[in-house]
Amino acid sequence: MDRNTSRSTGKPTFMGLVTIGHSFGGQVLFKAVSDAFENDLITAVAKVKGEPDQTRPKPEIVSGLGDMMVLLNPSMEAFQYERIDRLATEVSFNEDQAPVLLTVSAEDDSARKYWFPIARTLNVLFRPLFKNDEEKDLWTTALGEYEPQQTHTLQVSDRVPTISDSLYKKCAIAKEDLTQALVLGSAQLEPKPDRHRPYSPVVIAYTSNKLVQEHSGIFGETFSNFLIDYVTFVQGKRMCLIRGMG
Repeated sequence: MDRNTSRSTGKPTFMGLVTIGHSFGGQVLFKAVSDAFENDLITAVAKVKGEPDQTRPKPEIVSGLGDMMVLLNPSMEAFQYERIDRLATEVSFNEDQAPVLLTVSAEDDSARKYWFPIARTLNVLFRPLFKNDEEKDLWTTALGEYEPQQTHTLQVSDRVPTISDSLYKKCAIAKEDLTQALVLGSAQLEPKPDRHRPYSPVVIAYTSNKLVQEHSGIFGETFSNFLIDYVTFVQGKRMCLIRGMG
């Protein structure tokens, strides 16, 4: 039986699962759940690929394992994420799709910005030669630091929040694109024009040190409030869709 179906009544219910990993914990989390997520993407892309553009349907909802995984300053190579990145940019997504993977990287994380590439470059001496410079960059740069994979920026903002609890009325949130430009609390998530895919299941955000400080400064009030609100809206969207109210 589906985990979102009540055993007693058989009617739609909701049980959410959000997992968060920081630094090496982010690497462990990614390795634990990425296969399910990637397989979902592969299936979604395969179903629509090869169809003419004018008749190509949008893929089914991508979920992976659980509802959402959050990686904060993950200590892992961008290379590990590259297959997912390529798959996620091959198709347009259904408006019912909610973010499944959120990665947040601090701009002043010296551990991943400087020491990580040095360590990975030394490791290169003990592995086969790279096919090209891109492959080398992917191997020696941390996920989130590798600019071609970044989809959003996250900055402190004094603007009025652009989404609110009013979206829960009649489940209007079900059709909300949570990868678009939005302000929550005192933080603004802004898509990069050349990388943004509406309704994408992935958000790779590069953030100001006013929100996340260095490698471990992930508990600031402004960022914590943003993360709590963002996860809440993502789960709210999924809840409405599961209950057939979108």
